[in-house]
Order: sequence, then C-alpha cells, then structure tokens
Amino acid sequence: MAGRYLHALAQTGLPELLPAVLHLLESQVCPSICLGVMQSVEGHVGTAASNTLLKKFSKDDNSPGIWTSLGQCTVDAIAQAIRAEGHECSSIAAEVSLPGSIAAREHSMLQHAASRGHSVLARARTCNLKEAVKLMLFAPLAAALGKRLDQDAEVRVGVLFLHPETAHETESLMGGPPSRLPGKRKRGQTQASRRSQTGRVLTEGIISKAAAASHEDLEEICGYPPALPTQACSMAVRCRRTSCFVAGRYRKLRRDISNSQWMIDGARKGTTSVEEEIANILVPALRADGMKFNSAGREDIDALMLGTGRPFIAEILNARSGMPPLEHFQRLQQQLLEAATGVEVLHLKGASKDICKLLKDGETSKQKSYRVLCELPREVQPTDFEALSSVAELVLAQFTPQRVAHRRALLERERTIHTLAAEGVPDHPRHLLLRLRTQAGTYVKEFCHGDESRTKPSLTSLLSCNLPIKVLELDVTEIHMDFP
Repeated sequence: MAGRYLHALAQTGLPELLPAVLHLLESQVCPSICLGVMQSVEGHVGTAASNTLLKKFSKDDNSPGIWTSLGQCTVDAIAQAIRAEGHECSSIAAEVSLPGSIAAREHSMLQHAASRGHSVLARARTCNLKEAVKLMLFAPLAAALGKRLDQDAEVRVGVLFLHPETAHETESLMGGPPSRLPGKRKRGQTQASRRSQTGRVLTEGIISKAAAASHEDLEEICGYPPALPTQACSMAVRCRRTSCFVAGRYRKLRRDISNSQWMIDGARKGTTSVEEEIANILVPALRADGMKFNSAGREDIDALMLGTGRPFIAEILNARSGMPPLEHFQRLQQQLLEAATGVEVLHLKGASKDICKLLKDGETSKQKSYRVLCELPREVQPTDFEALSSVAELVLAQFTPQRVAHRRALLERERTIHTLAAEGVPDHPRHLLLRLRTQAGTYVKEFCHGDESRTKPSLTSLLSCNLPIKVLELDVTEIHMDFP
C-alpha cells in the first residue's frame, strides 16, 4: 500500500513530502489519519455500508442519487456497480467523499510531526488524500469502462467512505466546546443523532475548522497523535447524471385535471395531473429516477388550457439515457395524444438549465388570454355591451382572494385588463361570454364576481349588478410568451 500511496502522492505535486510520509507509514501513524481509506482502495480492508447506515446518511445528503453498498473498493467492483446502472455516456467525473474526522486527525498528525522535527509536513495540504484516492481509483476505472475522465462530465461516479467509529470527532470539532471553537450551530436532535452514527463527509468547512483548532482541542477531539482506529471504513458507490431539462408546452382538455397531484385530507382531488401525465412519458423514455415539474403559472383544476399551451420545464433526475433527438420527442408527443388522458404536449425539446430563468422571468412579464362564460343575476341588456365596449387597459386593485388567502401573502396588487370583449349566448338570456387579455397574475374569476369588493372595479360593478356575477366556465386560450 505504501508504494502506491507514495506514487500517487508524488503525482499530486508533493514529492518533497515523500521522506516524511514514508517515516509516518512505517511508524503506523498513517492508518490513524486516513482511517484505512488507502488500505480500502487496495482492497485489503473495508466493509460494505449497511442499508441502515446509508439510509441515515442519505437523509442529510442533499445531492441526488442512490448509494449502493460496496464490499470491496476495487476498480472491478466499482466498474460492475456502474455497469449495472446503465448510464449512456462517453465520459465520467470522479467524486470521492471521505470521513470528516480525517481533517482533525490530519492536523493533529501535522502538528505532532512538526514537533518531532518533520517541519516539511506542516506545509502539507489537507486535501491530498482525496486527490490520491481519485488518482489511484479513477484513472484505471475510466480505462476499464472505456470512458474518458472529465470533471465536467454529466455522469458522476461517487465513492463514499464512512467511519462511524470516529463520527463523534467531527461533531465535536464542528459543535464545541464553545469556549475554544466558536460558531456552534444548533441542530435538530434527530439530525444530530443520525450524524453521530454516520459522520459527516469531509468538506472545506470542516478542513477550515480543523486548521483553526488548537493543540488542546485536537488532543481532546481525536488524540495527539490520533489513535489507531479499530474498525475499517464502510464503503458505497453511486453513479448519477446531473439534471437535464426538457422544455415544451402543454394543453389541458378536461376540467378534472390539476396541475400537480392534489391531495386534501388524504383524498385525491381530480382524476390525474398534468405533471403526472408528462412524467409518464418522459421518465421511462430517459430511464430516469424521477422528474421535477415547473410551469409558467397554473390554471385552476376546472379550467381548460387551450391554444398553443402553457410553457413548462421538466427537470429530469438521473437520466440513464442521453438526451434524445427531436424525432424521439415528437413520438412521445404522439404517444400522449393517443393515450387520450386529457393532457397534450407540444414543442418538446431538450434544453439547457438557462431556460429556467426564461420561464421565471416570463411569470411576471407575460400576458394571458381567457374565455369566460358568466351568468348575470338578471338578463343581459344592450347597455351592458355599451358599458364594456370602451374597456381597455383597465387597472384593477386586487386584494388577495379569499380562496387563496391561506397560502398567499395578504397584499393589494395592481393588475391590468388589456382588452375585453363581450357577446351574448343564444337561448341563455342571462349568460355573457367574455374574451379578455390580461396581465400575468390577474385573478380573472375575482374580476368577474368582485370577491366581496376585494377586486375593484369588477365586472359586477361595471354592469351595476346588485348581486355577484357567477363564473360558469373559465378557459385559458393563450399564454403570450416566446417559449420554448
């Protein structure tokens, strides 16, 4: 092991450390620092991380992807796990996660070595172990898989080392004692309990904290020099693709479909959702773990979305297939159309992450057109059409509607009705059909009935009705936005 470690260390640009490191290897100090990581890379020691341990670790791990236990940290074992995932790619990126307790142990060793006359070690970088592991594992791994090694690659291979035996050392380093290590963060007991069992992975924050720790702190945390561990590292591997994005527009042709899954007191509202129907075609096609859905606003469950559809972006999580060509997306559009679910998609195509900002910016700048069927509390009169014929660029003062007050800030907002046209409905003397073009964010239903004077002016007040006008049907006929 020492020979390969020294070779890797030399290639990381630290050849001046070789004599001192060789002395430490021979004196058995090194295993107390790397916690057996280097021996694990050699395949001599190490255990597969249990599912229970990985489950606890994953609750605090913000990055996507599922960790798989690794019995041996060898090129062959990792290659087998990656092949099983089946990602289509020409290159891979290397990611190594080490136990956070290594930081305090390495600084303890550096200070101890300097006190014994090995002053050159005091200038060592604390992250060279990670670089050495990457060099030892990933160059031969890329060759075994027939892939290029590229840190900008979409497909990222991660190797995880956990060392529960020393997990408490990292918690001590990051959390106290307050008198010597300020900046203690209060965390929930559940998270703290998990971390005391799994440990944190090495980060720049932990390295900085260790570098600032005093001799007394390090002696209390991990010993001076650090004691040899009695247990090997637990290991896992994962292969994941960074999120890719698909943009398009959707049409909603039924009045029982929500934008996303809608549950009230455990009961489903509506028969399906736009998000679910789009996921049903995209997730299998890209062999992904899941999908996050974002649209340029959303219509009510009982409203149709017509015209050229509403813009949306689907963030595809851990796709194993590469981005398909435009012809494949066209086949997916046809597949959803033939399924007759009430949801259709148009203009599907792969997109970059930058398109998310375009969608976000459009939320406030876009205009929308509506068709609204209303019922007046009286019969429609010719004077009603006269009253509405001159409406243009009508500015509304809309206080947060009652129906959304539980989830929206209570504010008064100015919104504009750009155009409004009205016509009667044959055989329905009290019905009025409106066609409106409005500013984004306008509450159209509230404009019609007034929402008990929370919207001023309203259609009810413009037509001098003594009772609120009812909205029978509302359809979005166009989203005026250059997208995708």
